[in-house]
Amino acid sequence: GGGGGGGGNSAYGNSNNNSNSNNNHNDLELACRCGIVRVTLQLGDLRQGRLMAIQIDRQDLYKECAAILEAMQQLTEAAEMYERSGQLERAAIIYIQNKNFSAAAPLMAKVSSSKLQLQFAKAKEAEGRYAEAAAAYDTAGDIGSVVRLCLEKLNAPQRAYAAVRKSQNQEAAKALAKYCLQTQDFAGAVEFLLLAQQLDQAFDIAQGHGEMDAFARILEKMSTGFSPLTSSSAVAAASSSSSSSSSSANNYPKDFIRIAQYYENRGEYEKAGDMYVKCDQTSQAVKLFLKVAQANASAAANGITPAALEKAVNVVEITKNERLSLAVLDFVNESLDGLIRDEYRFKLNIALGLYSDAAADALSLAQLEQEAGNYRVAHDKLFVTVRQLEKLDAQPPIELRRGLTLLHSYTLVKSLIAMDDHITAARMLVRVARNISKFPKHVVQILTSTVIECRRAGMRKTAFDYASMLMRPEYRDQVNPKYKKNIELMVRKPEKDPEELPETDCPCPFCQALGPETELQCSECLNVIPFDIATGKRMNLFDWSECPNCKFPANAQPFLRVLAVEGRCPMCNDVVDVKMVAKVLNPLTRYRGKRDDEVAAAGGG
Repeated sequence: GGGGGGGGNSAYGNSNNNSNSNNNHNDLELACRCGIVRVTLQLGDLRQGRLMAIQIDRQDLYKECAAILEAMQQLTEAAEMYERSGQLERAAIIYIQNKNFSAAAPLMAKVSSSKLQLQFAKAKEAEGRYAEAAAAYDTAGDIGSVVRLCLEKLNAPQRAYAAVRKSQNQEAAKALAKYCLQTQDFAGAVEFLLLAQQLDQAFDIAQGHGEMDAFARILEKMSTGFSPLTSSSAVAAASSSSSSSSSSANNYPKDFIRIAQYYENRGEYEKAGDMYVKCDQTSQAVKLFLKVAQANASAAANGITPAALEKAVNVVEITKNERLSLAVLDFVNESLDGLIRDEYRFKLNIALGLYSDAAADALSLAQLEQEAGNYRVAHDKLFVTVRQLEKLDAQPPIELRRGLTLLHSYTLVKSLIAMDDHITAARMLVRVARNISKFPKHVVQILTSTVIECRRAGMRKTAFDYASMLMRPEYRDQVNPKYKKNIELMVRKPEKDPEELPETDCPCPFCQALGPETELQCSECLNVIPFDIATGKRMNLFDWSECPNCKFPANAQPFLRVLAVEGRCPMCNDVVDVKMVAKVLNPLTRYRGKRDDEVAAAGGG
């Protein structure tokens, strides 16, 4: 047994020795073959040596071959071996020295040495291949040489302009400014003198050749620390600014001041104001803006908004400066009339945080539109104001919400009738009819619609009441002949005991006390109940959703029905994806603590 075991070990040992012997043999053979390649090259048989090296294909061998060939001054062959060994920079050096630019060119994109790139560029220039030389100088970062070649050899000034703008190289900018002066391109001279930080010379040229707009525009782009005021869209747009930086200081305050003074002396007050804003001289800016607005007051009276007045208001919005606000407010009150005056009063009050005054202004604006019969315009004004105040964490006054509720009730009627929901349409019209004095433009039309819809809905007593109102002398002759006879008959021969469809009860979401579904103030807890934007009724705690866009509350089922027909939110009028409508969990969280003892919107229902 012992002998057998010994035999096995011996066999394993022999096998292992044979494997090692084979490996050693392969290494020895490779070493011999590499040696033959080296000797072949040294004996001058470059072709055979090259082929043998490529067959072996080892980087260390390529490197050895390259060194041998370089020592033999066989530079083209040496460069190839360096390239195959991965020493691209060394290969490129040899190609360039040997003027083999076609071989060097594909390597230059892979070479990081700016020194070598510069060497390549100079070689290209010496050869007279200026376009390729300019590209190489650009890669090497020698923008001065790029500009020199573009101007002196290539007749490509625009390429030089682009290179300097991209690199911001001051020396190259100086050279380019000199060229611009020679060619009388004064706007270009101003630009490149500014890039070269030659501000005084740039200002003098701008002043002497009417290029101050270019000076101002470029200086603004260069400034990395604009005043927060320059981030304003109104100011920025008017001064052709593309920057929205909001740093607290300006890098060039003195220069913006002298630009402002230049414009002011020329009577270009709006441009001067723009520049005063950029160096935080807001009092002077507002003074000049109002001077321009005063000159354009007649345009404002015709409904054309003066840009200068917008800028003055914008300064107030950003600075929150009460003194400036009063100056602008005085101008608005003295120089403007009607809607445009109220619009600016609203903006200024919002800017100063006077939200109650802003709400009063918005309500006044909406009432003017409402009295003119522009109900959707009035509705949208109140809607936007409510949203704006809520975003500012200010509680919209009850009068504002009441006005919006009333107008929204009226805007719902058409779609409710289209969906054959005549009962709800009638309830909304009754809500409006109770406040008919706020709709003076369409009193008869609204009362007529109320009578018709109430009869359709089985609310015969209510229909009779409003029919009687229509038969008053001041309204009778205005009733549409199509309906007049039936309405007269209804009043002349009234039913003894007209039916009145009782209103469905709905629980108050706050205290669960039952009440009529269109009554928006709970008689028990006195909370004002949020209304459903799809129907004008009370919100249902168990069907509570909201518009995904404006976030106004909506009972999910009627809201989805409206969206299926119209595709838009009845409040904000935005397109709504029905997939985005979801039930709201704990919807009363946002209403807790907001009890209101005022009457419900629109006269209690």
